[in-house]
Amino acid sequence: MIVLIVIQCIVCYFIGNINPAILLGKAYGIDIRKEGSGNAGTTNVMRTIGKKAGIITFVIDVLKGYLSCVLMLILFRIIDYKIFIGIVLPSDIIVFFTHSRSFADLTFMYGLFVIVGHMWPIIYKFKGGKGVATTFGVFLAFDWLFALILLAIVLICTLITKRVSLAVIIACICIFPINYLLDHLYSLTGYYYNTIMIKYPTTLAVIIILIIIKHIPNIKRLIRGQEPKMSFGSKDKQKTDNV
Repeated sequence: MIVLIVIQCIVCYFIGNINPAILLGKAYGIDIRKEGSGNAGTTNVMRTIGKKAGIITFVIDVLKGYLSCVLMLILFRIIDYKIFIGIVLPSDIIVFFTHSRSFADLTFMYGLFVIVGHMWPIIYKFKGGKGVATTFGVFLAFDWLFALILLAIVLICTLITKRVSLAVIIACICIFPINYLLDHLYSLTGYYYNTIMIKYPTTLAVIIILIIIKHIPNIKRLIRGQEPKMSFGSKDKQKTDNV
């Protein structure tokens, strides 16, 4: 099974290489990495191409993180238990969803490789996005409530500050406190799913650090007061704000 896990991690890395921002940019005849902020992610696509393209980018990046974790784990379970008899039963999928926490450590590993593949894609000369939407998808595969709380923080802080980068950094700071509180809440209610975040704090910390590293240029602009605001108006307004 070690060989299978290694192969799946490599596959997850290359799934992470699939970047909708870059592909959409090519469809519009531009290189998104040379436009606006230069980031191959949702915010820059929204500023440079438009809201619809930005939403498409976000959804694909989220699904990339979520489905990679879920489908790879289902595949691992099927191969692990059915490789010798060659039969896959519908009950296998049901068992996966009811006992998935037993394999949560594998899911977290797959998620990390997808995120790294998105941030540093070898097929795009290691110039990818910042991994925020993909990380949200990975968190969604573990605990939908945890993921949605973080999303709410990003949305609220973006509405208040008009700066997505600052909102993301605030959400990163909140990850461990929110996880800690949810873990205690789940313990009181008998819900046990989120403890993977407590069990593997180092891996979670690595993901947070990677996101912060990718946001270093934004942090520098924030300190200088030069970080562009996110406009919720027209595409032309967004381009003006980005200058």
